[in-house]
Amino acid sequence: MYVCSFLIDNHNFKVETTNHFEERIKGRGINKEVVVENVFSLKDKIKDYNNSGQEVAVIDEDNDLAFILEVRSSKVVLITAINKSDIFLKNGTEVEEI
Repeated sequence: MYVCSFLIDNHNFKVETTNHFEERIKGRGINKEVVVENVFSLKDKIKDYNNSGQEVAVIDEDNDLAFILEVRSSKVVLITAINKSDIFLKNGTEVEEI
């Protein structure tokens, strides 16, 4: 599901969610706007992750949440979200702490 678009160095990126992500934020009471603000705060790192095939776990200490994203074809795809204390990281997942 399309959420928004933003520019990094004149390169347009879209933020999209999976159905799984939408179900998880609804069931866990996580604010989507907070997640999107965290995506924006990653700035140039988003560009670096584009088409890397790397899943990225973003951990937000202040809001006690974590979410997984992947950047492919200039789309930031939000995969899932969870309370920070419950996150499980697959081997090879990159971690960004906010």
